[in-house]
Amino acid sequence: MFERIPDILIDNFKKHKSRDIEDFKFVIDQQAKHIQIELDLYKQSPSKHNYKIWKMLDMFFRRIHEYCIKQVFGPSSTGSFYIDKDWKKGQKFIFEHNIPMSIIGKELLDGRLTLLQAMFPPITLLSVKNDKKIKLTKNNEGEKWLIKNTPNIENFWERYEMAGIHVDNNFKNVLTKDDINSKWNLKDHYKMLKIS
Repeated sequence: MFERIPDILIDNFKKHKSRDIEDFKFVIDQQAKHIQIELDLYKQSPSKHNYKIWKMLDMFFRRIHEYCIKQVFGPSSTGSFYIDKDWKKGQKFIFEHNIPMSIIGKELLDGRLTLLQAMFPPITLLSVKNDKKIKLTKNNEGEKWLIKNTPNIENFWERYEMAGIHVDNNFKNVLTKDDINSKWNLKDHYKMLKIS
């Protein structure tokens, strides 16, 4: 799997102060092996086991996200591809999956995302204030629904907009240093990372 990691990610791994490239290779290859085992089980197992399989997959993906994104990218390696401009160094922040992991998992299991795409989804360093907005937003039935759902997977910023978080020029792309606008979508994210 590591040989499929694009250069933009490898170059950032090489800049890490305390790990060499072999450390990243080991973690990614090991987690990918475990993920593939669970994906194969998913195809063969009765649906009553799907939740258990997803919980295992979630654990392996979160290990990759912690080791290869959270501890590598962002200001002071605070870990993200995008950063909320409301966040200031020294303040608490949230490592927020723009598309909740339960949705990433479903997209992977249904064949709409590749393994590599699920390994490197859009992740934002989000201020605690904005994270609360996501957690408190209710749908028409009065349910707090944005925590584990999104109105639009492709346009992942729409979830923030529905929570009352204005996206345009309030978020920055960590890799390109450009301001983000709400039109930046999942295809743009994977094109930036050179992941298909």
